[in-house]
Amino acid sequence: MLGDMERRAQQILIDIFDKDGNDTLAKSLTELVMKANETIGKIEDADKPAKVLVELVLQTCKGGLVLMLNSKEVASWLRQTEHEMAFTEGFSKGSHIRERSYNLILPRVPIVFEPENRSHLREIEEVNNLRDHVIHKAR
Repeated sequence: MLGDMERRAQQILIDIFDKDGNDTLAKSLTELVMKANETIGKIEDADKPAKVLVELVLQTCKGGLVLMLNSKEVASWLRQTEHEMAFTEGFSKGSHIRERSYNLILPRVPIVFEPENRSHLREIEEVNNLRDHVIHKAR
């Protein structure tokens, strides 16, 4: 289980919305790896990790891409807003990095809980020591 968590921490999910005839999804996975590494190489930053490398690209059935990076530190660095903007602009115009979502079943949620009430969602996050706005929806 820990290995699976480590592997997922190294991944970044990208939604592709091709503009201006980019045809990003029409390229081979090898071409996408090379383009991603080239784009990352152009990002200038003093805090950039020593070795930043996209090792693997997988295409999702919903038209997105999963980038497998060489470490979770690199994935965290690339998720920072300024690096994300630079990467997505250079990789494929109109794309963006999406946070991974999970389905959870929470025990002991009060009967008066209203899933559509945002303040109730924030309260569940606070009581369970979760980050702010990490719960997007409930049912």
